[in-house]
Amino acid sequence: NGPSGRKKSLDRMPSSLKARAGKPSVTEMKTQLAGLRKPLASTMEALYSKYHQTCVAQDPPLKELPVTEDGINWKALILSLPTPENTKVLGCGIRRVLFKRADCIYDGIYRFHVERRDLTQAMFEFRDAYDDPYHHYKDKSFKDDVDTALRAAILPHLVQFKELHCKDSQMELVSHISGIALPWEKAVVQHFPVTFRLLVDSFLNENQIELESIKLEYCEEHGYKIKDVELKDNGGFITGVTGNSASFRLMKRWSKSTFEFGEVAVGRRNIMQNAMLSCPTRGSLK
Repeated sequence: NGPSGRKKSLDRMPSSLKARAGKPSVTEMKTQLAGLRKPLASTMEALYSKYHQTCVAQDPPLKELPVTEDGINWKALILSLPTPENTKVLGCGIRRVLFKRADCIYDGIYRFHVERRDLTQAMFEFRDAYDDPYHHYKDKSFKDDVDTALRAAILPHLVQFKELHCKDSQMELVSHISGIALPWEKAVVQHFPVTFRLLVDSFLNENQIELESIKLEYCEEHGYKIKDVELKDNGGFITGVTGNSASFRLMKRWSKSTFEFGEVAVGRRNIMQNAMLSCPTRGSLK
C-alpha cells in the first residue's frame, strides 16, 4: 500500500487513464464549464414565473424586486442576446439584476433589468438569448406580447383623439360617461361600443391570420412592435381598428387595486336625474 504499490497500480493502468491521473474527471469538468455557460431556458422560465408570481401576489403589485438567485451567469446570458443589443445591455458591467415592471402601455408586463456599475439600467428579454435550433420562441409569438404590439401601433391615433377633444389648448378632458372633468393623465381612450378585441378578431378573421403568427421585434418604448410593416400599414390593421368601423369614448382610468366604478355610478345617476326632470308630474296629466 506504500508508494511502490501505487506505482505498480499506475503501471498496470491503460495509457489513456495514465494521462488522466491526478486530473479532474469528466463530471467535474462539466460542472466547472456549467458555471461559464448561460442557464438553461427551463431554468430562466421557472425563475421568471417565480418572481412574477411574487410581484403580482402583492396588493398593489410590486414594481420591482431584486433577483438574488445563485448560480446564474447573467453575463453569459446577456452576451447571448442578438448583436448589438448584447453589448448595449451589458454596458460597463453588471452591478445587480432586477425583476421590474416595464414602462409599457400594456399593464402587468415584467422584464429582467440590468443595473450597471454606473447605476444606469437596461431592460432585456431573456427569450432572445435562446434564438437557436433547439428553442422556438420566435416561431410562435406570445399572445400578450402581440396584444402589446397591436396597442402600441394604434397609440398615436388614441393620443390624437384626446388632442382633438382638448378645448382651447387646456389639458383637461370631459368624460363621455359621467361628464366630469378629467386630467390628461387620468383620461383614457376606450373603443366603444365595439371593443378593441372584437376589432382585432375581425381583422384576423378577414385576413386569415392567427394572433400567435404575427412576428414581433424589440421596441425600446413599448417592449414589442409589429415586425411586418406592410401588415401594420398596408395590411389594413390601423384602418380597421381606428377607421370608420371604430369609435371611441373618453373615460376615467380605473384603479386595479380599488376597482373604482364611481364614474359609472355618477353617469347613471345623471341619466336618472335627467329622466326624472323630463317626466311630467302626476298633476299635470289630464
